Amino acid sequence: MFDVLGLAPLSEEVYRALLHAPNRTIGALATELGEGKDRLEGVIASLKDSSLVRESTERLGARGRFRTAVRAMERGRL
Repeated sequence: MFDVLGLAPLSEEVYRALLHAPNRTIGALATELGEGKDRLEGVIASLKDSSLVRESTERLGARGRFRTAVRAMERGRL
């Protein structure tokens, strides 16, 4: 689906995981997806650069947790 945006399959997998369960850490994503944290840090950085993902600010202690920008837009946060 996201290949038209030039995103790799892993990027789409991470995005979908965040859509399903936002406010996740890279460690939680790594465990769920069976990928290394270093690799996912790169994927998250790429998704952030594309404005598809952002760091969550929804709750105290949310630093280092990520959500899709779509959810943020739905709530009027972007």
